[in-house]
Amino acid sequence: MNKFIYKFLFGKSNKLYENIILCLAITLACSFGYYDRYNSFMEFGRIILAILIFVIWVVGAFSSGKSKQWGFLIFTGTYWLLPHLYMLYYNTRDNVRGYNKYLSLTNKISDILVNKPFEFISENTGEPTFFYLIILTVIVCSAYFIGVNLKALFHVQNMANERDED
Repeated sequence: MNKFIYKFLFGKSNKLYENIILCLAITLACSFGYYDRYNSFMEFGRIILAILIFVIWVVGAFSSGKSKQWGFLIFTGTYWLLPHLYMLYYNTRDNVRGYNKYLSLTNKISDILVNKPFEFISENTGEPTFFYLIILTVIVCSAYFIGVNLKALFHVQNMANERDED
């Protein structure tokens, strides 16, 4: 039984770019799904996407953690933090007198990348989108460090079991 669990958790390791592409794909799918309001089946689709964004980011973090790929944590921080910092900067500037269409476009793209994936959940719960962004980031970082430490824990436990069998 212990070998089955070990093989299930640590059998195959994804590459860093695979995890990043999957996380980007589900995040963009949630963003675009938010805008699709004319299909009646998309209400159910948005529920599935809201669940999948958490699942895929956590699985990607765990997979990267067990492979000790620090790039995933850097990607996570960069992806979620930089657009928010830019939106804060954009909201504090005088956009009436100093309007710039490129800065406005970048603000809209940042909004699509980080706010719209959580907008459906936010509308149904009443919490701001930033709340879910923080929850996702904390869960992703936790899953990463669980992956790093769980592999070490299983390795130590397997070494102890092999000594007991001898």
